[in-house]
Amino acid sequence: AFVAATLALTAGSASTTLATASTYAFFVLSLFWPIVVSVAAALAESELGVDLASSTVDAIVLGSPLFAYGNALGVVGIQTVSTSGQSSPWVGVVVLAAWTGLGFALAAARFGRVDL
Repeated sequence: AFVAATLALTAGSASTTLATASTYAFFVLSLFWPIVVSVAAALAESELGVDLASSTVDAIVLGSPLFAYGNALGVVGIQTVSTSGQSSPWVGVVVLAAWTGLGFALAAARFGRVDL
């Protein structure tokens, strides 16, 4: 999933610096995804008056490729510490497949438009 996302971010980049920066930014965002989601949910509640259920916030947190990987390890019997409620390990597999498939598809589309 990380390789696919990195390819999608860098496929159309004309600069190696921009490609490297976007790769590191995606990795850092993946690490801090739960914090970003929690802060966004708190801001939405306090500033906009939108009350998000904790299950909705947990579902968004599981969209992170890092947390999806940890969740998907349950399929092969490896139990990790759950940080966002209880969900089936297959949810992690589906999220990783989505990140991988969409990442490679976006990379192929962007790479097809680049003039070498």
